[in-house]
Amino acid sequence: MQTLLVTGPYPSKRQATISLYITKTLNTTTWQAGHPDYLEINPATAGLNSISIKQVKEVQQFLTLKPYLADSKVILIKEAEKLTLPAQNAFLKTLEEPPPHCLIILETVQKDLLLPTVLSRCQIVVTKADPTDFNPAAAGPNPISPIVNIRIGEKLLLAANYKSRDSALELVNTHLTFLRSCLYQQPSLKVVDNLKSAQKAYLYLKANVNPALVVGDLFLSYQ
Repeated sequence: MQTLLVTGPYPSKRQATISLYITKTLNTTTWQAGHPDYLEINPATAGLNSISIKQVKEVQQFLTLKPYLADSKVILIKEAEKLTLPAQNAFLKTLEEPPPHCLIILETVQKDLLLPTVLSRCQIVVTKADPTDFNPAAAGPNPISPIVNIRIGEKLLLAANYKSRDSALELVNTHLTFLRSCLYQQPSLKVVDNLKSAQKAYLYLKANVNPALVVGDLFLSYQ
């Protein structure tokens, strides 16, 4: 069938799009409850920091079996940016030539963290929210304004608290969520620049750069 990559800043829109494709493919609305022709790889629920070759082999094994109830099988890989480089390379052949009886869906916010060879094998679906869907309260309090309004020394002292990669990633992900919401509601060059800085910090943390240094550089870049 086909391989899709569903991306976009709004989780509810990504999930709605994915659900539509799965429902149409399996011709049922009960696929969420352990449908035999549906396989989901979800690092968040499985307690995984990354998606390894082991999970890719699980997908490939699942695809060797013929559909049981539906006409096709569906594989959903959530947070696909967590696929390790070896896992992505091991997945290339399957993505390029999926069996005719299957739909493969990759879901990610950070598609740029995937190899270009992976992206080239996917039909990319970018989801968007309608203006009426935006809820300013959903973005929560502004986590960046207090940082902008303190002195340079105070920024560096604050950044020094982020000694672990996990705590730094949690901070940066919170900022990314807020900035994407701001960009949708009130786009401006300042928001765009801050969003780029947060995205760069995310990539550095994923590359295991010193967390405190990354956060410090991020705080100093905010405007």
